[in-house]
Parts: sequence; structure tokens; C-alpha cells
Amino acid sequence: MNTLDRHASPLGTLVAPARRISDRAAVFLSVTQAVVGLALSQWGIRFDGFLDVHRAAAATAGSALVDQFVALPIAAGAGWLLLRLWRVRMSLGGVFRLFGVARIPLVAAAPLVLTMPTNLLEAPTGGMLFASIGALIGIVWMVAILTAGVRDAGSLRGGRLALVVGTVIIGAEFASKMALAAAG
Repeated sequence: MNTLDRHASPLGTLVAPARRISDRAAVFLSVTQAVVGLALSQWGIRFDGFLDVHRAAAATAGSALVDQFVALPIAAGAGWLLLRLWRVRMSLGGVFRLFGVARIPLVAAAPLVLTMPTNLLEAPTGGMLFASIGALIGIVWMVAILTAGVRDAGSLRGGRLALVVGTVIIGAEFASKMALAAAG
């Protein structure tokens, strides 16, 4: 994330922000999205894992902190280990910044879950469709940011890039869920 591309297009910046923002800005954005996630947890939005966001009762301060801890540092640590196994050389700090920035679209889309009914077995509503589409956009955008960051770090392309990114995302989600289970 050290090499800045000052000539990146606005769309390119949305998909590959690491090319356009400094490490300091990436850390700031990573911490900011975690703080926003903490605030949203008090309004009935739960982040329990790297990818998960859903409607729930307001979380206690301790639960909200654990949710954010497993969503970023634990998931980034697992991602870094998996990238090392794939021989993608990226620092732990670089992976932390990439994961933090990549979570911004998911956190931004999170308030849409409040439009969903508490019982998902109820008849589908317009709010449910709206929230589902918003969450899908957030997750696809998150995956696009992760893919661009891994591609740039490892000069990967095609099927190998997809395999590495898929492994990293699944591994990060698994590690975050296991950490949540261990935290009780």
C-alpha cells in the first residue's frame, strides 16, 4: 500500500483504494469503520464474523468489541497466514489495512438490515429485498477491494487469483467464527 497511483480513476479508486490512499489514511479508515461498527451494534446491527452482518438485539459493549476484534485483527491475521502459504508477500500491517478498508462497503450497507423483519420466515417485503440487494452490493464491493489488493501484492491473475482470494476470505470468516465461539 505504499506506492500511490495519483492518476487512478475515481472508479478505480473505489475498487482498488490501496493504489490511491496512503498507509496512514488506510489505518484511519480501518479504525473508523470499526468504530462505526461499534456504534451500529448499539442500534441492533450485529457484525459477528468477517462477512456477517444481521439484525439482532443491541449488543453489550463487550460483545460489540469482541465482534470488531474478530472481524478485523483476527480475520486479517488468518488472511495474512493464508497469503504466506500461497507465497503472496504482504506485511501483516498491509493485510490489516487492506481488510479494514475492504470492510467499509459492508459497514456502510449494514444499516439496511434494519429494514428487514426480525422473523425472516415472514412473507418477503420490499425492505427485505432492498436490504438484500444492498448487502449483496456491499459484499461484492468488499470482495473486489480484497481481490485488487491481493492481485497488486502478488501479481496474481486469473484462476490462481480467484483461488487465493477465495481461500483467504473463507479462512478469515472461519477464523473469526472460531474466535467468536472461543470467546463464548
